[in-house]
Parts: sequence; structure tokens; C-alpha cells
Amino acid sequence: YALTPERVARVEIRMHPLGLQLAGKREPTTGLEAKLSVYHAAAAALLLGRAGVAEFTDERVRDPAVLALRSRVVAIADESLDKAAAVVRIELDDSTTGECDVPHAVGSLERPMSDAELENKLRELAPSAFKACCAQDIIELAWSLERLEDAAELVRATVP
Repeated sequence: YALTPERVARVEIRMHPLGLQLAGKREPTTGLEAKLSVYHAAAAALLLGRAGVAEFTDERVRDPAVLALRSRVVAIADESLDKAAAVVRIELDDSTTGECDVPHAVGSLERPMSDAELENKLRELAPSAFKACCAQDIIELAWSLERLEDAAELVRATVP
């Protein structure tokens, strides 16, 4: 579709009403509020190619490019969808459309994260949560939990 932010005329997200209730913050002003905004998540993902920790900062919430794209995102409650499902429809400036059906969100029981995805998420989140810890140490301890003499070793690795 030669998808660039400038070409996106509208992004329509259909989701279960509970999802919209939980993540329906239309105009977040902080990174924390953005985590509760399907509008921000969609705009960031389209614009930046991902929606990780760096895409949910106060600075990113105020980014003019994100704001512009976020204004073209529409979320619609659809009770026929599962609580962990969504249908995303993107309309471009020439009326070309594309649609993606996501029957199960990543991390749901039906679509669990892979080991690599879990490790990458910890690597991304750990520096902000644990200033002095090493994510790789925690990962190695977690994967060897059943062989540890003392499970508290894992807990201690997360304490600065």
C-alpha cells in the first residue's frame, strides 16, 4: 500500500466495548495516559513501526506527527468481537483500503508471547523499572528457576 503517515486518511479500529472502556483515552497528555489509549497506540505503531516503551513517553505523546495521525484514528465498540480481538481498517488518501483481523491479542491465552518476545519485553522494561539491574541476569535466572537452590535469588536480582 506504500503506507506513509501522510497517506493515511483514516484508521478505524473495531474492538470489544470493554477494550474501548479500558483503552479509550482519546487525547492522552502523558505517557501514562497514552498506555490507556488505543488511539495513541495505533498512531505510534503506524508512524514508528512499533508500540513499545519508547512510544509511550510524555515526549512522544506531544510529538506533532503522532498527534496528527492520532486525530485520524477512530475506535468503534463492537460487541460481536472477543475481548482480546480487534479489526483494523486503514483508508488511504486515494480511497485504497486495507483491513487486518486480529482475533487474539499478543499475550492472550490463545496467542501467548514466545520466549524471545518475553525476553525482549523484559529487556525493554527493565531499565525503567530497575535502574541498577541487568535484564540478562534476570532472564537467565528465570529460565533456570527450577534448578536454583533458592528462588529468592531471582527476586534479589531485581532489587537495586
